[in-house]
Amino acid sequence: MTNKQKILSGKMYDASDSELVKERDLAHKVCRVFNSDTSCSDGSRSKLFELFGKVGENCYVESTFFCDYGYNIRLGKNVYLNFGVTILDCAQVTLGD
Repeated sequence: MTNKQKILSGKMYDASDSELVKERDLAHKVCRVFNSDTSCSDGSRSKLFELFGKVGENCYVESTFFCDYGYNIRLGKNVYLNFGVTILDCAQVTLGD
């Protein structure tokens, strides 16, 4: 079982695994770009949403936002994340319906 499979199934995993390090680096890069976009454009927000496992209708994220991986985040409909949100998503995180 790979460390990514372990993390997705809620088992103990090695966070220094090269695949997980690459995925965290990508998520951190996307967050940096999103957070540096002072206009919070739809382009940088859509890149952020591409990281997420699910994004429902009418979701909005304010800058600044940080996460570990992104793919474990699931947003239901009408979710609004205000300024300064950090989601440590080494396990599934579901917000909203």
